[in-house]
Amino acid sequence: MIFMFRHVLNYKSCFFLKTGGNRNSSNVRLVTSVSVLSDRDVRRDCCFDYLDFVLQWANSQAPRLPKAGETIHGHRFFIGFGGKGANQCVQAARLGAKTAMVCKVGRDVFGNDYIQNFKNNGISTAYVEQTENAATGAASIIINDTGENAIVIVAGANMLLGQEELQRALTTIVNAKVLVCQLEIKPDTSLQALRMARENHVKTIFNPAPAIVDLCSDFFKASDVFCCNESEKAQMEKNKRAFDGHFSYSWDGALCFSQ
Repeated sequence: MIFMFRHVLNYKSCFFLKTGGNRNSSNVRLVTSVSVLSDRDVRRDCCFDYLDFVLQWANSQAPRLPKAGETIHGHRFFIGFGGKGANQCVQAARLGAKTAMVCKVGRDVFGNDYIQNFKNNGISTAYVEQTENAATGAASIIINDTGENAIVIVAGANMLLGQEELQRALTTIVNAKVLVCQLEIKPDTSLQALRMARENHVKTIFNPAPAIVDLCSDFFKASDVFCCNESEKAQMEKNKRAFDGHFSYSWDGALCFSQ
């Protein structure tokens, strides 16, 4: 599943990989470059389970960002599907892996479209649940001609994904070969899923985005691959006191996590 992060590496991302023979230890070392799988390395017997935030995003492009209270003309508008894990899930499926999503969307047109998009890409939607208690997650994005953007995200149904949904998806999680989680849903839900996977010898990949300062150190222990970008790494460096005894610096200045 490391191949899913191939493009992220080009943006100064880094990987924390487990070291040592004891998989249950919390020894994690930062690796700034890794060998990634090519498309031909993906096999149809690889099973990936994704626990993630999904959203429908609306993208408006304009010469500049509007000021507060201002209305301006744009020159392009388009709608698409988003969420880190959802995008990775679709890509893995297109490369030939068997994939499943565990997520929650609203019982609305966006939720219906999202489920159909998964089905169109051959992704199992057995645990993509719809709710009437919240709308499907959405993002409104404005991009100017220089690439600067302003984004408003409404998480919606994503925040309703919890332990009950995990229990319903337990069979799929424990029979997967890889579980991928992020922080775009409730952190407790992601951490619980990672623990469930590791207890059943499922490889775990965790992307701590969007970054939170008070990230629980148990995320390190529950992750076989800890993938963060430059800004997320900076957040953890600021909070290293909260992980007293776990952080150290290698000879090249890379942040490491150790027992």
